[in-house]
Amino acid sequence: MKKLILVMAILLASSCAYAEVNISNALKSIPALKQGIAFSLADSKINYLMTTKIIEIGGIINVEGGYAGDSENTGNKFVGVLSVNLIEAGQINYPILKYIQFCPGVYAGFGNINIKDLQESEFDYGLSATLFEVKF
Repeated sequence: MKKLILVMAILLASSCAYAEVNISNALKSIPALKQGIAFSLADSKINYLMTTKIIEIGGIINVEGGYAGDSENTGNKFVGVLSVNLIEAGQINYPILKYIQFCPGVYAGFGNINIKDLQESEFDYGLSATLFEVKF
């Protein structure tokens, strides 16, 4: 009986260690969330911007998708962003720069899409800047 309990304890410990390695690998595979601001040319307001990188072109140009906050004329919206990573382009290497970014770009997106009358849809566009990213 003692041998069976010992074998079960060893199997449980090894499966927990294996699960921990898989969880850390899973967290590394989650894309980073980029935080920034967006200036709406449709509303002339500054919005909160949260995106994640979808495609990276040449290590400098990013195509991102995400969320922009609500404004007076446009509500919460799904946006697409095309940005340039200026820190990567300049090849500046400081340890703090792996958390801080400056990626100016342009964005466009829709808040409320009215299929019957597209004139009433909440289309928004403007200038954006990603300031930092949160990695898991």
